[in-house]
Amino acid sequence: DDISKGAGKGFLLIHGLTDSPYLMRSIRDSLNSEYPCAVIRAVLLPGHGTVAGDSLKMKHKDWERIVVYGVNSFKKDTTISDLYLVGFSTGTSLAIKYMKDNPVNKGKPREDKIKGLVLLSTAVKAKSSAACLAPIVELVKDWASAFKEKDAARYESFSLHAGAEFYTLTKGMVDPEYAPDVPVLMAVSADDETIDAKAAREFFCYPTRVKRRALIWYQSIDPNVNKDINPKNTPELMCNNIIEVNLDNIEPKYKTINLAHTALSMSPEDPHYGVDGKYHNCKAYDNKKSIQEFNDCQGYEKNSVFGEKNVNKLKDKLKLDYDYLRRGTFNPYYKNLEAKILCFTNDDCPISDILDSK
Repeated sequence: DDISKGAGKGFLLIHGLTDSPYLMRSIRDSLNSEYPCAVIRAVLLPGHGTVAGDSLKMKHKDWERIVVYGVNSFKKDTTISDLYLVGFSTGTSLAIKYMKDNPVNKGKPREDKIKGLVLLSTAVKAKSSAACLAPIVELVKDWASAFKEKDAARYESFSLHAGAEFYTLTKGMVDPEYAPDVPVLMAVSADDETIDAKAAREFFCYPTRVKRRALIWYQSIDPNVNKDINPKNTPELMCNNIIEVNLDNIEPKYKTINLAHTALSMSPEDPHYGVDGKYHNCKAYDNKKSIQEFNDCQGYEKNSVFGEKNVNKLKDKLKLDYDYLRRGTFNPYYKNLEAKILCFTNDDCPISDILDSK
């Protein structure tokens, strides 16, 4: 087998909360195109990929076990020498937790062959300060939000139990002792409304001996947020190997204002979630009195744009012109992200190429 085509490489793809492996499809295609000889597998987290009601019973310990199962499937494969864990959202939490639970002595090789982590929409802490209440509130209420399920690839409804399991999984994860001791490539949107983006950036900046690491930081649509991240105000968020991505360069054809949590792992060309995809996330209008608003957001007659949920709060302040906001389901910078991932997972590609802003 040809090493230049990925022979010896393995990739374990780990999806996020209420998602399915479909959210890793673009990443899979990118890896498969570059490394046709690599072995690429995905896990389906228990309680996912069936019906939304199953999220009322799922356990984070079962998710952790399925990740161990996935890693072990490569451990037994003698053709694999280098394994990369590639996580999105809660999938990143599970990758981080696996590394914490399976340390090795300094200088010794890893029996599980893990060579590095790719962590997209890195979830070390929930954005909402009320997340800690989920384990209590779920005792008296099932659903944080309930919708008629219209998305073929993930649950639209969100159970309080799902939130409680995520909170329990990530409790205490914003701690230097969780910092992985292997190469890491992270990508985070400053405007993420699901996870705490600043906590993720601080997590990346924890001291480590590892040199091969990078954080792709998609800047905020709000200039004040960008100004607040500086050596004087937030020294804990300032470290080397951060690639600042300015949103001014988004191509108009993508009709995207900023990057949503849900957008990072998907290509704009995806037939389901892409710019011309079948699915549009119009949940913000789904429970309103007028069905017309939801339909207008779904259709093409009105001026609809893609972005994170915080855009609506900033519409007047930033003089943004649109009728409806769809929550972003694809990454307009996907080709750039793809290039960074492929460089990161190729030993012959220097770290300087990953850190190149182009």
